[in-house]
Amino acid sequence: EAWRGLLREWYGIDGSSATSPQVGMPRALRDFYEFVGTAEQAFAINEVLAPEDIWADTSHLVFYVEEQRVWLWGIAERDWLADDPPVSGRENEPGTTWLQDAPSVSVFLVQMLVMNAALAGPHTANAAWLPEAEAERVLGDLSQLALPPWHWPGSPTKWYAGEEKVAFTAPNIVPGQHASGEPLSVWISAVSEEAITFIEPHLSDGWDYYSPRDG
Repeated sequence: EAWRGLLREWYGIDGSSATSPQVGMPRALRDFYEFVGTAEQAFAINEVLAPEDIWADTSHLVFYVEEQRVWLWGIAERDWLADDPPVSGRENEPGTTWLQDAPSVSVFLVQMLVMNAALAGPHTANAAWLPEAEAERVLGDLSQLALPPWHWPGSPTKWYAGEEKVAFTAPNIVPGQHASGEPLSVWISAVSEEAITFIEPHLSDGWDYYSPRDG
């Protein structure tokens, strides 16, 4: 129900435009396709492949790709007929290793939808290089979601949500620096302009975009 709620509230998809994907796929993924309908209706950033475009890549079947195809997500072929199998990702370079990002398709769909909402919501703010302490102050009004981290665009990626707003962060790894304390990329989105204004007391030169200010 979590991903269905996200699709209704953030994407305006209510399950009335259904598609009929192949039977031979994980039940949880089939449920998603049947609810969403045409996959490209839902996402402005990154791409959920249409069922007929899912392809085999080494040991996995790829169903979701980063918008420039630098990162792939898929389900292991051995798990393809399971009800709700794990989802892994890897850099789209020969020989790179698949790394688990979600213990199930259902969890992955929530991660994916929160990220896409934060990136492409109606009212947004983002910072590409924000000190961790500053990011924590801004996100103090939101709750970190109990979702496992992704490896892309930086590990660990984290998800947040509050009333009418969502966010995610990813570390910018600096060579020679430890995993904790590195600058973060931060994306925040809200369903209304009023809901995004909570960050105004925290705005600084580190913020690249704030929609009420920048249009």
